[in-house]
Amino acid sequence: MDFSLYLNPQTPGPEHDARIIRDTIEAAEYADRNGFRSICLTEHHFSNYNTYADPFLFGSHLAARLRQAWVVLTVATLPLHHPMRFAEQVNLLDQLTGGRLVVGIGAGGSSIEFDGMGRPLGTRHAALSRHLDLARQAWAMRMGDPPLDWNTPHDAGTVHARVMPAPHTHGGPLLARAALSEESTVATGKEGLALLMGRFGPEHAERQLRIYTDALTSAGYDDEHVGRCLHWTGLAKMIHVAEDDATARAEVEPLVDSYIEAANYSRSADRAEAGVAQAARSAAEKGSGMMHEKDDYLERAVIYGGPERVAEQLAAYQRIGLGHLMLWFSWGFMDQDTVMGSMRRFVDKVVPVYRDITGDRS
Repeated sequence: MDFSLYLNPQTPGPEHDARIIRDTIEAAEYADRNGFRSICLTEHHFSNYNTYADPFLFGSHLAARLRQAWVVLTVATLPLHHPMRFAEQVNLLDQLTGGRLVVGIGAGGSSIEFDGMGRPLGTRHAALSRHLDLARQAWAMRMGDPPLDWNTPHDAGTVHARVMPAPHTHGGPLLARAALSEESTVATGKEGLALLMGRFGPEHAERQLRIYTDALTSAGYDDEHVGRCLHWTGLAKMIHVAEDDATARAEVEPLVDSYIEAANYSRSADRAEAGVAQAARSAAEKGSGMMHEKDDYLERAVIYGGPERVAEQLAAYQRIGLGHLMLWFSWGFMDQDTVMGSMRRFVDKVVPVYRDITGDRS
């Protein structure tokens, strides 16, 4: 199982943005030097929920600094993008990373973001499918092909020649999709995309992974593509590593409160994710009551503790066959000393224990 660094730092306000962006770059470079498989970039607009907002621009900057880590978009909110601009940006970022790129896409769900970009929230799922189909048609064009006439409810145009530049990766970088429901999970597998799951516990993740794998393997893709998709299929977890369990709990409690405030203001996908988890929990426990929001985060979304406890929690995901765990170290307005202290303890103390428990040397 690979570990990646998930970057979605909250900001207290505009006077902090420059520092947080510098701190985020520092964390990415540290992860790159210390064996993290990839750097995962998100997309959020018009709130304090994400400081850098644009994963393509930020990914292009990181591409010149990373020596071995991949860049993974988790995810680009495709309904907010011009489909032809999206097609160009994907290819350029694939070139800049030397082919170390996975492009995750999602429908989004924040009314703040859709209002700000002038897009209707209610048609986001149809827009996701339409924009992806148009981008694929554009990527397939060659010089001398007939023009591609295209339209969406907001834009229209004619592409007379190929998308520039060509991708570095033959056939283009691997595409992935964020999915929460069983229906979208099955669709992701049938479309041959890698799956990006929510912040779920091992039991829920194992079930979703099984549904996805069945859909992917039954769709007729060759073994190489299936293996590539499963390798990059994974989920994100907020994480905090302290010297011991008690210290970790004391430090995490106020951070969760701060994170919930930022997530609720931004109208992020957290509520939808929590709803899916609660529905599964209620079904399993025969109608148990709604879990308090903070308790839900602490149980489902956050890995925290001293090195031994954290290693055990990571091992639970390795045992279900997960290929990719995206670790979110900076959240809830953490200061940089806290972030880097947690990352260093992860590298120096958690990873060796995890390897001893699992025998995983990947």
